Amino acid sequence: MTKIVLVLVARQGSSRLPGKALCEVSGRPMIWHIIERLKRVRGVDTIVLATTTRSEDIPLVAVAKECGVQGFAGSAEDVLDRVYQAASAHQAEVIVHIGGDCPFVDPPIVERALEIFFSEPLDYVTNTLVQTYPSGLDVNVFSWQALARAWKEATLAADRHHLCAYFHRHVEKFQVKNFGHETPLAFWRWTLDYPEDLAFVREVYRHLYREGEVFHQEDILDLLQRRPDIAAINQERALTLAERPAVWDSEGYLFDLQKDLMVSAQKAVEADQKGRFAEAEQLYRELTRIAQELGERTRALARA
Repeated sequence: MTKIVLVLVARQGSSRLPGKALCEVSGRPMIWHIIERLKRVRGVDTIVLATTTRSEDIPLVAVAKECGVQGFAGSAEDVLDRVYQAASAHQAEVIVHIGGDCPFVDPPIVERALEIFFSEPLDYVTNTLVQTYPSGLDVNVFSWQALARAWKEATLAADRHHLCAYFHRHVEKFQVKNFGHETPLAFWRWTLDYPEDLAFVREVYRHLYREGEVFHQEDILDLLQRRPDIAAINQERALTLAERPAVWDSEGYLFDLQKDLMVSAQKAVEADQKGRFAEAEQLYRELTRIAQELGERTRALARA
């Protein structure tokens, strides 16, 4: 039997919404609700809450224990390493990644990703390469071999800080499949990054949450159709593109990518000037990839 480990990545140190993982929602910490929703995913052998070694994140491990799942403390900045080490500690053969900023993570969508992963030889299955689900229903499934390769090869800050970035920019190295929603819904913002998002999440939970039950994507859509005032709470934060890579929603990812562009350019020129041409060639190639991604994003936003 293949061992499937679901790794939930969460921390308290968000600059935009500090302490968001433990924010109270319907009488419980937000991370508690996410874990309870993930416990409904069929086929998963182990759930691990992967947080950091910082003192502020110790309470997250306590919540994991309360919920009956595993806790793991790793690197605060190198998220790729944190997930790799958490998966390694639990002898994972297949890794499901869910972000701690996904308050409405939906078990059937996670199960769909796993079903696709096992339907053919694949390294990586996601619904984030071209996002058609609401932002915040993101799911990623990796083979252990693919995760280990990314962990070994990734060097850019954006690729270490943001788990899936290396896969997104190097799809030619992996067998990758993106799955989407029949109707594009990427204009909905269901993630948790800002105070407005927390207000939105609390309202949705207030109307839909019932202890011991799980509400689904369809329930939220029905609520927002009936109550457009709730939808409007955080909609100004939504990225106004019908379909795009999910990473474009992340300000931290874009900052890291822009920084990588400048740092890599400096290193490439230095290597070129000193005659280290093989190194320079590799750096220039990476620069091209970064510039292409940033260019695609700005062109898409300019047309929106």
